[in-house]
Amino acid sequence: MIVSKALYTLEKEHNDKEIDELSIAWYQVSKRLQRLHTEQGDEIAIRFLGKEQRLRQDDVLYEDENKRIVVNILPCEVIILKSDNVFAMVEAAYEIGNKHLPLYWEDGSLLLPFEKNTFEWLESLGFIPIKGIASLRKPFEANVNPDHHKTIHSKTTKLKLIIK
Repeated sequence: MIVSKALYTLEKEHNDKEIDELSIAWYQVSKRLQRLHTEQGDEIAIRFLGKEQRLRQDDVLYEDENKRIVVNILPCEVIILKSDNVFAMVEAAYEIGNKHLPLYWEDGSLLLPFEKNTFEWLESLGFIPIKGIASLRKPFEANVNPDHHKTIHSKTTKLKLIIK
């Protein structure tokens, strides 16, 4: 079956239909084209052609009168950064963002996929990273729209600059 978008996201536990999970790794959520298999062996072809389309935890990809196919993001090794100091968290997010590393936010902690070099780099910056296991479900997105600069440019071209 070909899936071009998620139907909806399950908000709470529904026991009215059988659930067939499509278990995926964190890095598969944003792949545009992929062929996967559910826990029960059904083949799913993901074909996302829209901008910024991604799979999310508990997205329903298929539903009929008997079952739902639901996305499950698998846990993986992660680096966890926690702090009561908001400025330390902002600095950590800034440093990680400068390296263009994937960053996630969960329960007041910053999470990123575990890599030994990244762990050591964060330690060298004075942070206290913790190695753990978690599902990377909530991306920390601070990306600017690629067309953002065009809108600013079009608004500022009509302004007159007065130099005294």
